[in-house]
Amino acid sequence: MGQEVKQNQQSGLGRLLARVLVLGISAQILLGIFWILLSFSSYREYGESLLLLSAKESLVCDEWQGILYVLLMKASGAIAGLFGMPWYCPLYAVQLLLAGGAAHVILGAIPAYQSAKWPVKLWTVLAMVTFPAAAQCHLAVLPISLASSVFLASLGVILRCAKAQKKDEVRDIPATHIALLGVAYLIEQLLWPKFGILGALLLVLYAVYELLSLKKVFTLAILTAVFLGLVPVVFSLTVQEGAHGRTYDTVEAAALRRYAWHDLIALYPEWSGEMKESFSQDEISLLARFPEELPQALGKIDAKYGKEQARSIYGALAKTAHRRLWRQNAVEIAKDLACYAFAPASDLVIMRSDRLVTLERRNLESMRRSAPLLATVFVTASGWCFLAMLLIGAFLQGKELLGKKREDRVAALKRCLPFWILSGAYLLYVTYQGGGIMDAKAILPVTAFWMLWGIGRIYKTLEQ
Repeated sequence: MGQEVKQNQQSGLGRLLARVLVLGISAQILLGIFWILLSFSSYREYGESLLLLSAKESLVCDEWQGILYVLLMKASGAIAGLFGMPWYCPLYAVQLLLAGGAAHVILGAIPAYQSAKWPVKLWTVLAMVTFPAAAQCHLAVLPISLASSVFLASLGVILRCAKAQKKDEVRDIPATHIALLGVAYLIEQLLWPKFGILGALLLVLYAVYELLSLKKVFTLAILTAVFLGLVPVVFSLTVQEGAHGRTYDTVEAAALRRYAWHDLIALYPEWSGEMKESFSQDEISLLARFPEELPQALGKIDAKYGKEQARSIYGALAKTAHRRLWRQNAVEIAKDLACYAFAPASDLVIMRSDRLVTLERRNLESMRRSAPLLATVFVTASGWCFLAMLLIGAFLQGKELLGKKREDRVAALKRCLPFWILSGAYLLYVTYQGGGIMDAKAILPVTAFWMLWGIGRIYKTLEQ
């Protein structure tokens, strides 16, 4: 009897905490909706947006841009002209609608969501669409919104099909799934090249899973190889390297940004003669103040000396920086990983610290232009709500796992493994590419995974 009372008390505590989360997320939804309504007609200026505008006019993309997104910008301008509205408004509308559709698809992997009534489903979809980084991406001329929606939708289709197969509701069609993921990978690559790695990784993970199950091994292997080989070729036909004056997207350039961004000026004695000749003193001082503009600044070296020689110049300086500053770089990389992994909760620290060099303050200022007070309250409240979701979700998850047998715990952890692999690989990639300039917009899918997990905990707890 005593054990039963204790279990009832724990269940009651769990339901109370879940309801607290529901209230917190509801507040985030209301704030997010108000911010979207007040900001829908506003254009927020980001560095990448300006370069995309240039590509929109010329239809010439460099290797950092996707031709498909540029074409969508062009179409948005044509549609807006028919209705006398700002050219970017139709683009915002498409991004919001596709984000909601993708959220609906991936939320379908939660059994309780499928059986929920439509007001509950609408609340859940809005929770996925309105957290600050998501709302900011959906109302920006940036490809991360659409690329994330395609990725989440394709992942959602795979998860839903996997659940249906276990119930024998559909026949096993792994080749069709490979084709679907391959097409999604192509679309993501043509929307935002940086995001293509996530689409390729999902394709490979699913192919390996099916190959280990020994299902049509030859067909699946061929299909996977075709997409992995074909997509980069198709993408290369749509770009002109260095078209907008940025450095080529090479491993050496990324290493230089990662290892030397915070002390590039201090390393001046180690610069090669080519680098010293390429910059004036005024330009060198700007590099120290605005390290996020390194790709554009280093483009001068690529244009002057060519891709291969530039790679050699960057690689040599990156090695020197890594050797001399490895302790500092290790701390910086750990800091960036933590900030990326737990955004937007990490914004609560970033906004109050002058030591952390990030783009988050600029993101907030951009959001504040159309609704200053509302944006501040929105970001702050959402940060605390997200932190509460992480802590309460971890408590509820731990309580559930402790009540299971060892085999069930292992099975539950295995179900999370694909998300861990996808999130971990993408976090490492963005951290390496970002050069210390943490930007929560860049890891929108990872935050969406956290939201999906937290909402799943709420459904499961209130269902008991």
